[in-house]
Amino acid sequence: MNARTLSQFMLANITLVIDRQGQIRELIAGAQPAPGEVVVTVGDGANPQVTAQEVLGDEGQTPLNLDFDAEIANIIAQLEDGVDPTLNPDQATAAGGTNGSALGTSGTVIMQLASLIAATAFSTEGFARSSLSQTESLNEDLVQDEPPTIATTPFAVEDVPNILPVFTESEYTSEDAEDDNYFVDDSEEGGDTNYSYYFTYQENSPTGAVVGQVAATDVDSDDATLTYEITNNVTVTIDGVDYDAYGIDSNGNIYLTNEGAQAFTNDFEDESGEGGLADNSHTIEVTVTDINGGSAIATVYLEESNQVSGSYVLEEVNETDSPVMVDIAVQVPEAGDIPEFVLGAYAPTSVNQVGDFSLPDGFDNPEDFGTLTYTESGWKFEASDAFNSMNTGDSLTLSFEVTSDDGATHKVDVKINGTNDAPVFEGTIYTDATSEDGYNPGNSFDEAEAVEGEDPTIATYSFYYDENSDKDDVIGKVQASDVDNENLIYAITENISVTVDNQAFDLYEINPETGEISLTALAAELYANYEDADNDHQITVSVRDVFGEEGSETYGEPVYATVNLYERNVNEAPKGEDFTVSVGSESDYIQVVFETGVNTEGDHISDEDVDFFSQNPTYRAGYEPESDSQHDANQDLYSNQTLSIYLTALPEYGSLYVKDGDSYTRIEDSNLYGAVDATAYDPNSIYYKADDPSDFTMSIDNVEEAGAGVYSFKLVNGAVVTVSATSTHGDNKGQVTLETNPGNSENNQGIGFGVDSGNGIGSGETLIFDLSDNPLYSVDFGIDGLNSNHMATVVYTYLDGTSSEPYNYGNGSLSQSSEGVYSVSDDNPIVRIEFYPSEHTNGGNSGSNYVVTYISGEEAVVNDPTFEYTVVDSEGAMPVDEDDNVVTYEVTLDVENGVNIVYADTGDDTLEGDDRSNIFTWLDSALDNSTDIIKNFEFGVDKVDLTSILDDDTETTDISDLLGKVTISSVDNEDVVLTVEHGASESQTIIIEDIYADIAGMEAADILNSLVKVNTETV
Repeated sequence: MNARTLSQFMLANITLVIDRQGQIRELIAGAQPAPGEVVVTVGDGANPQVTAQEVLGDEGQTPLNLDFDAEIANIIAQLEDGVDPTLNPDQATAAGGTNGSALGTSGTVIMQLASLIAATAFSTEGFARSSLSQTESLNEDLVQDEPPTIATTPFAVEDVPNILPVFTESEYTSEDAEDDNYFVDDSEEGGDTNYSYYFTYQENSPTGAVVGQVAATDVDSDDATLTYEITNNVTVTIDGVDYDAYGIDSNGNIYLTNEGAQAFTNDFEDESGEGGLADNSHTIEVTVTDINGGSAIATVYLEESNQVSGSYVLEEVNETDSPVMVDIAVQVPEAGDIPEFVLGAYAPTSVNQVGDFSLPDGFDNPEDFGTLTYTESGWKFEASDAFNSMNTGDSLTLSFEVTSDDGATHKVDVKINGTNDAPVFEGTIYTDATSEDGYNPGNSFDEAEAVEGEDPTIATYSFYYDENSDKDDVIGKVQASDVDNENLIYAITENISVTVDNQAFDLYEINPETGEISLTALAAELYANYEDADNDHQITVSVRDVFGEEGSETYGEPVYATVNLYERNVNEAPKGEDFTVSVGSESDYIQVVFETGVNTEGDHISDEDVDFFSQNPTYRAGYEPESDSQHDANQDLYSNQTLSIYLTALPEYGSLYVKDGDSYTRIEDSNLYGAVDATAYDPNSIYYKADDPSDFTMSIDNVEEAGAGVYSFKLVNGAVVTVSATSTHGDNKGQVTLETNPGNSENNQGIGFGVDSGNGIGSGETLIFDLSDNPLYSVDFGIDGLNSNHMATVVYTYLDGTSSEPYNYGNGSLSQSSEGVYSVSDDNPIVRIEFYPSEHTNGGNSGSNYVVTYISGEEAVVNDPTFEYTVVDSEGAMPVDEDDNVVTYEVTLDVENGVNIVYADTGDDTLEGDDRSNIFTWLDSALDNSTDIIKNFEFGVDKVDLTSILDDDTETTDISDLLGKVTISSVDNEDVVLTVEHGASESQTIIIEDIYADIAGMEAADILNSLVKVNTETV
């Protein structure tokens, strides 16, 4: 080797190193050559001199000082001659042996049938030849200006010992000991190794934080196969258990274990060291091992640094129902080193998100995530509501960076793990006063609250609902939301149970999907009246979230809410009823009583509110609800009510009056409901007064033919008086004739009613006037055409079916006419007048004819007068039908003689009533063993007259007299059958159609009292 050979390296004052593999490199300033390397120095000057010195001799030899002119020149000369200098030690002693420039025993060459290219100044090629077994031809071509002659020399490949791995610098280290992290190799050439690493790391580093890194290399194995192990660790004791403070991974990274991060090895201020001082310097040993089992050991010095200008904290929390609040404790640094911040709260300057959860849209700025605050006690992070939508399995780590005013960067990592958020009750349209649907005054909602030091409250709803609500009416609604689950289910966990008629049932039910609360069917039917029961109720409802598909659902924990339900009073419309007032024969003012004023018994008008107040005087007039703590203005809407009536139709006969003091004012059409001057009256101020009766006269001039030989006369009141005749002279006889032949003074025939055109009523003939439609208490009549010494014979039949003795009228003069007058008592009017043939004054029947010229009397009140009314309360409510029309009611004025008497005939008979008060009458002659049927019987109005079956000597008769003689039964639960016993083994059967429903459940005496007319006064 001469200067020309080294021309490419020949720069003044540089140092070259030739390592054991023959590679030449420049020695960097400050670096130390390795043992066994040769240091070559090229001098400056006109004739630069090259000197070489072996750093450490092999096999314990002393360093050699080589004379370039001798030793190096010999090697160069041998190479120039194409001779391997290692094969001629005599000519180039420095090239041979274990310390030569071509180290024959310092490496292992394995034949791979490929070219081996060494990184030296020599070109080495290997050839596989069939004549060379595990040998290799080596051509060494000196790199020079002109190609030299290449000599080929075969040599044998021998096994050599394993070379141990050596520690080197790592990515964490430098060569400068002034740095925090550096590496020192104090190993001796050919002697003991001595590797040292120095690392500095910040206190309060998190678990797994890398605090340093070692690195190693091995010339005879792949570096990737090297393994690292901490063979002498620092031990920390936590809760009496010893743990390693540091760990190392396959890449040589040294990190804090979980226990090491918690112990003094991660706390600069910890005073658990010797003498009560902080122990911040720690030493461990790391061993590296190659695949052949060779190893080396390095000492690692780890120094904690005080966290002053910057900090790093990692906190892991579970997301909660409310915004996440994270208090992150930071060890207070030494006095004077606390970071000073310009502001108290910082928005992160940068945020890195790592995790499975994506924030909702709109969270694209660091400020959206929440607020990070630093105080002397540490960091505080208040997360945004967005994280509440995280569910189980979601996680997100937010890395925040903030900067203090000294320019230091502080990093805070918050890892948020999702949880299943519980549902939260909230207000609904039923608690929103601005809602037009579902809100009632007083409805409210109070959300659940967590009070420090107290048990958390639960949400509370209050709903007011109208009495008389139906099953399908929604009376309140609860509602919940869940940020991470929209599938919710509602239930009533504590209900109100009541018992009615030994039947227990719940009052309320809830729609499990919508949270709408309503009455159960039985509650709506039996327990929805403010006036009937307790009106304040409290139930408990729950909401749970639902997971999974239908049929395999699972449920979250329930969240509860209290629901107060207040049934409030509603002004119900009053009601009336049809009823009858007994007027009798009086002509004075008769009061019509609508309301008795004694509880509710006997009232014909009613109102639930009025009735309630009458039974609860606390709520009547004069009561001041504001002074009563029990009063709820949103529930007890009314404290007093009164009723009035409107008249809607006046009676056809008679008049209604309103009494004011001692005066009576007639009510006119203009006072009726609907008129301009409609007047609401005090219910008990109405009186009825019958009009004076009108007279009528029936003659041949005003009758109408009503059939063959029968004539009738219709009165103004609608009643009909008929006249008929009987005759014993054969068929087609017994017809009424209207006689118009007056005769003459010698033979007076008379004008009037006769029989069979015989110029009047003759022998064997009877003229009959039927007054049953208009019974008369007094009758006037005229007769004409009687011969001298003759008198008319008249018999009267009364309402009770009895008849008078024959009466005679006329004075016996020639061609006489006469008038008759007959009156009876008030309780038994005349219903029939029969005119028989005349009688001779000496008592015999001479057969003299005569006519009835007229019948006259007073018109009776045939149809009981009626009027109509409706009722109104003090709030203006009135009864209405389904079409919202005002409902009216009818009052019947039961005038004593306003009846229709229907007589039963012998044999099976059918009696039919009309729209008047009917009295179905059986006279003695009609009582036989037949069956009679009554149609159109109005229960409570019509009567059956059975007084004829009583003994004649009975002075007073009542129902008790009939009980032993009448048996009551029914036909198919529709018709009522009266079986009346009379005489020896005789009975009369009377069937009254379609009234069984009216008498069902009544006692026999009550039935007879309702159906049968008897005399209650002395006969």
